[in-house]
Amino acid sequence: MIRIKEIIFVALLFITFSMNAQKVYQGMTFHKGRPLANVIVMVNEGGNQTKTDKNGRYKIQAKIGDDIFFNYIDMKQAVRRVLKSTFVLNVTMESIETEGLKNVTVTGQKKRLVTQQELSLAYNTNVNIINTGFGFLNKETVGFGLQILDEKDISPSAINILAVIQGRFPGASICIQGDPSQKTSATSRGAVIYMRGGGSIKHPIQAIYEIDGFIFETPPLFLDVSTIKRIAKISSFAGVTRYGAIAAGGIFIINTKAAMFSGSKGRKDLALAKNNIYKSDAITLEQEKKNRPSYFNELYACTTLKEAKEVYRKFLKNYGTSEIYFLDSYAYFSNYWNKSDYAKELIVNKKNFSNNSTSFLKALAYYLDANGEEEKACEFYKKVFIKEPNRCQSYRDLANNYQQIGNLKKATDIHIRYNYLLNQEFLTEDGDDVFDLIGSEFNMLQRLKRASVTPNSKLIKKEEPEKGVRIVFEWSSENADIALQFVNPKNKFYRWSNISESIAVTSSSKEFFINHDMPGKWLVNIMYKNKDIKPTYMKTTIYTDYGKPTQQQKTQVHRLSLKDVNQHLFDINVSAK
Repeated sequence: MIRIKEIIFVALLFITFSMNAQKVYQGMTFHKGRPLANVIVMVNEGGNQTKTDKNGRYKIQAKIGDDIFFNYIDMKQAVRRVLKSTFVLNVTMESIETEGLKNVTVTGQKKRLVTQQELSLAYNTNVNIINTGFGFLNKETVGFGLQILDEKDISPSAINILAVIQGRFPGASICIQGDPSQKTSATSRGAVIYMRGGGSIKHPIQAIYEIDGFIFETPPLFLDVSTIKRIAKISSFAGVTRYGAIAAGGIFIINTKAAMFSGSKGRKDLALAKNNIYKSDAITLEQEKKNRPSYFNELYACTTLKEAKEVYRKFLKNYGTSEIYFLDSYAYFSNYWNKSDYAKELIVNKKNFSNNSTSFLKALAYYLDANGEEEKACEFYKKVFIKEPNRCQSYRDLANNYQQIGNLKKATDIHIRYNYLLNQEFLTEDGDDVFDLIGSEFNMLQRLKRASVTPNSKLIKKEEPEKGVRIVFEWSSENADIALQFVNPKNKFYRWSNISESIAVTSSSKEFFINHDMPGKWLVNIMYKNKDIKPTYMKTTIYTDYGKPTQQQKTQVHRLSLKDVNQHLFDINVSAK
């Protein structure tokens, strides 16, 4: 009997010890669907403390029964209890609700300020309005993300503009110049600001600053903080296009109280920032075709399908093992001969696709997508997924394909698995571009087909989609370096590029939104840096009425092979809405 009591005592002692033993817990913090950096994570009051990294991740030691507090300026404190079943703690931070105006009677619907005159008159009293070199912008009516900080929210103890911005704008990080991975303080020499999504993962670009109509490419540390009336942050493509390539890393708009300041270092007239006139220097598709292999000329000279088949078989002797010849031939027969059955025969007769490169499999899937054969394309997206199971891009491509063919359950399952593996750090991140792309597409899955999606999912998603025409670029080779050029109806251009020193893994997709506030004909061009001998195949999908039941899309595939030549891809007609 004594022996049994001793065993029970030891067992209870062991359980007590286990419950009080500390272990490492981890998770992610989000705000409006995006990872939130520099959140203070603390165990109990005054216990272990850490901060979330640039991806919103944290690790901290705690024990069962502890409360973990999450604090971020201007956001509600979040508290999570560590339970026996706790393994991962993901937290969504919520903004502090501002108190409504007291003793105010609302007698009608609020008027939406639209004209520049209305915005100018309301500027002094409406903290949602910022004055830019291109006119007044209203946070409530613009079709892109616009964050504004008013003078009453600026700490008088801030030593400079970097200290004002630090921690107040999600997605903006103060870093060492030239190295966005190295965080620093507002007092460090050479400190600059990088915005999430500024440039690309391979070539991040620091933010610029507009102060009362003047552009500064370096942080205006000379600016007296007490003279600042309002600051706005614009990071989205739709917001910075008017500034041109100089704002590719995002821009901070700063309004001063007197529109006067001392110092001129780094100053540029706004007119210079607008000096991005398109010179019509992009070659046409017909000009590009003249540089293609000789078999193109013979194939496109054929007047009958029978003749085309004979030409294909003739070149097959020399190009039979070439992935590129197969892709070019498939594209020719499927497009030039009105999606002939012969193009389908080429795929059927290709005995083994499993040994082909992922770039080939993706390119073939692109062509099938463009031909409306998404179910057949699914076979090849699966093969890519099997070959590259640790890449976020593989999850995105397969989930998007399932969504296109209407298999919403499988699309959702892929999203859920992606989110879980990313949180557990089992996936290799492909960078901000594919991360944002997945967020957009899951959000659409929720919005347009809510009934078919698992409720209460903790997947990453945005609250509201950006408005306008959505363009998604996908390219078959992760080693491809590209520079996209967007020319607006006023013949001004904006350029985005992923060109820089290569790294081991990166994304091979990017989304853009063109806002309806710049209606008219847009041109989209590309300059291709051919690192490999083989060409790269790019799929472009243009969505109109994005996020609405009337949404439509158009998919094309482009063959990229010419090096260092600006090539025209397509036009887009953007309507005014």
